[in-house]
Amino acid sequence: MVAGRKAIFWIASIISIASFGLMMIYFIVFGDTMKSLIAQLVFGKNDGGMFVTRGFYVILLAASLFPLIIRKELEELKIASIILFVGVASFLLILTF
Repeated sequence: MVAGRKAIFWIASIISIASFGLMMIYFIVFGDTMKSLIAQLVFGKNDGGMFVTRGFYVILLAASLFPLIIRKELEELKIASIILFVGVASFLLILTF
């Protein structure tokens, strides 16, 4: 509050960058771990091609998380729209009386 309106945008930017960085670290660690496990358990000493690359497992993880993220965002949007409707309705009722 002391820094004014600019502080809100700075804090939101820092949180966005930190969240994106944490997501990237999670995806990299998951991709490397799965790459190592599949290479050792399934393929052994043979070359596994694209199945032993980090990118394959990162894309697989992102594709599996996408529907869950979209569903959660739609639920949050529904809640926000209900709250907005109640706010507008209560505002109109207050002004009417």
